[in-house]
Amino acid sequence: MAKNFCKFVQTMRNNLLLFIILFVSPSSLLIGQAKDIYMLFTPTFNRTPIILEEEYYTINETDSIRFNGCKFYISDVQLLHNDKIQFKEKNSFHLINANDVASMSVKLIIPKDISFNQIKFNIGIDSLTNVSGAMGGDLDPTKGMYWTWQSGYINIKLEGQSNLCKTRNNEFEFHLGGYSPYPTCKSVVLNVTQKDNIQIEVDISKFINSINLSEQHHLMTPGKEAALLSEKFIQVFSIVQP
Repeated sequence: MAKNFCKFVQTMRNNLLLFIILFVSPSSLLIGQAKDIYMLFTPTFNRTPIILEEEYYTINETDSIRFNGCKFYISDVQLLHNDKIQFKEKNSFHLINANDVASMSVKLIIPKDISFNQIKFNIGIDSLTNVSGAMGGDLDPTKGMYWTWQSGYINIKLEGQSNLCKTRNNEFEFHLGGYSPYPTCKSVVLNVTQKDNIQIEVDISKFINSINLSEQHHLMTPGKEAALLSEKFIQVFSIVQP
């Protein structure tokens, strides 16, 4: 598993380098007061990279799981030094989609000489943005992450099959969102040492193991349960040490 994960991360790094060469404008490289760093998200299950709709992953000796979709928003990205804000991204909304390699790389343009040892971001969309109605970019409703103006954005989508689910085709669906009276936008703070490309593992097994999938397998509306599951979901993030 560890070997497969390291190979996958190396592939992602190579793809990131190609992306930088092809799409970063020469003019941006000449700005002496700023530099680019990247957040690179890698969805896994028990440290094994997730391949959507192709492979089953072992939950325990008798049960397995397969993923058809894994999307979530990150927003309000900040770099901190000992809990003090050193950088805050403007218009900070990014949709991470396990089926879109490019979306899993988030570029931050930061002051060149900034010092930081933590990264902070929200999982989900804040209440003010929700009440502003549907927007463009990664917030565009065509991305499939928007309910209605009353319910707002879906922060997290996790879909697939497991033999634990006594449902049609053993399917599970978690669409977690909502901003009032049960807010589902939650904060993540991670300590970092690597300052150029910040590798972030998203181990979905931590979420699945925190619930009883045989009883809790469908949630498609805002509410108290969505807020509780959102709190569990933020535990899946950790820094990959170089």
